[in-house]
Amino acid sequence: MTAAGDGQCFVLGEGYPGLPGGAITLSKDSSTEYVEVNLSRREPFKDFTISILVYPEGTPSGTLFYYAKNEIEKFRLNFIYTTVVVSFRDEYDNPAGLVPVEDLLVPDQWNHLVVQRKYTDGEITIYVDGTKKIQVDDGFQDNIPIPNSGMLAVGSAPTEPDQQFSGRIACLQVFDKILVDKPGQPDNTWHKCLSDYWLVKPSLILLPDDDNPGQHCLAEAVEDLSNLISLGSVFNEDKWQQVLQRFQWLDSTRNFGYFSLVSKGTRPSVYVSALGFVNTTGVNVCSRVCLRVQGCQSFAVDKETIDGVPCYLYNYVSRDLVAGSAAAKYYGMQD
Repeated sequence: MTAAGDGQCFVLGEGYPGLPGGAITLSKDSSTEYVEVNLSRREPFKDFTISILVYPEGTPSGTLFYYAKNEIEKFRLNFIYTTVVVSFRDEYDNPAGLVPVEDLLVPDQWNHLVVQRKYTDGEITIYVDGTKKIQVDDGFQDNIPIPNSGMLAVGSAPTEPDQQFSGRIACLQVFDKILVDKPGQPDNTWHKCLSDYWLVKPSLILLPDDDNPGQHCLAEAVEDLSNLISLGSVFNEDKWQQVLQRFQWLDSTRNFGYFSLVSKGTRPSVYVSALGFVNTTGVNVCSRVCLRVQGCQSFAVDKETIDGVPCYLYNYVSRDLVAGSAAAKYYGMQD
C-alpha cells in the first residue's frame, strides 16, 4: 500500500465510530491524494466484491475506485454531478459492465459502500448502509473475469488529476466472492475491520511522523521479527545496510541485470543454498536482492507462505534441481 505525493506517508483524520485508529484522509490539501493497493492473485477475479467505509467531504465528486492492470483501466467508480457510474472492463479492454446510480452516498457522514459483480450473469449490485441501491444485469456478455494482479487506486485516477476524491476512508476489503449473508450490512464485514480477526498480519505498520502532526508513514512492523525483506528494504539505503549486516552479505553495487527462467516446479536443494535463504514480499523483491548481493548468480522462489515468498540465493547457476512445489521457479543471471 502506498500513498501518492509523499510515497509512503498518509494523513489520518477522525475514524469510523467504534473502530480503533484514524481514517485515511484523501485530498490535494492533505498530501494524501490517493492510495494505491496492489491486488496480487494467481487467478483472475470471477465474482468480485469491494467494501469500504467512506466519508465524503461535501457532495461526492471524482473517482473513488480505479483498478488497472498494465496501466489499462479495468474497474472504476466515479462521481459525475449527482450520478455515480460503476464500470468494468474485461482482460481484453472490452466493456463488461456499466451502471449509473443517482445520489449514492450521503455527504458529510460515514457510508458503508458495497459493490458486487456476479461472474455468471454480470449482475451488478450496490448497497449503502445495508440498503440495496441497485441490482441489475449489466447487459454485457456473461462469464467475464476481472483481471488479476492489478493496481487499485482509492481516491483518484492516477493519470487524471481532476478526478480527486475528497473525504476519509477506512476498512477497505476486496473479495473474490459474492457476499450472500446480508451482503450490504456493516455487521457482515465488521469483524474483519478489527486487527484481532485478521488472518494475515501486515509486515508494515503506520508510524506517526513527529515533524508533521497527524501524518503517519509506513514502516517495518518489527525490524528483527523475521527475515522478511520488502522492496523498501532494498531501495532504502539505511535499511539495505541493515539487511547486509543481518545476513553478512556484501553489496554487489549492481543496479541492473537480467534473469532467465531456468525451470518451473523445481529448484536447487535448500541444503546447497550457498548465499542464504530469506522471505520476501514477492518474486520481484527476490530478484532485486540477488542483483544487489555480491556473488549471487541465481535465485529460486517457492509457494507463498504466511511468512512471505521463500527466496533462495545461489552463487552459481545449478543444473542439479530437485522438486519443489508446483509454484517453484528457478532463475539464472544472464550476461
